[in-house]
Amino acid sequence: MAKLLLIDDDPTILEMFKLALSKAGFEVITAKDGDEGLAAFAEQKPDVCVVDIAMPGIDGYEVAERIRDSDRSDIPVIFLTAHDQSVMRAHADEVGVDLYLKKPIRPADLVTHIKKLVKP
Repeated sequence: MAKLLLIDDDPTILEMFKLALSKAGFEVITAKDGDEGLAAFAEQKPDVCVVDIAMPGIDGYEVAERIRDSDRSDIPVIFLTAHDQSVMRAHADEVGVDLYLKKPIRPADLVTHIKKLVKP
């Protein structure tokens, strides 16, 4: 079972996707902001990270940059965001994000995307 870290400042999003991803067979760790997410990343060693961009404090871009600068830089990072501006997508590419998904997204579609990225 793959371990997934979900970082989002919206508690409804966290709960909805945690439930869907758990039902799909993932072990799901949640974090409500970038600080908590980076701590969980270091401690829990997830196989994939799903990160919101716009969060108070450390935003999704900095989370992605720190993951890419870590000793586990090769794990998939997915941005799940309400923002769809081309400049934001370009910055996501610059920091090495594997996939950029726009909210709202059906939980089943998120599961499909994650399964394509997670190494068996």
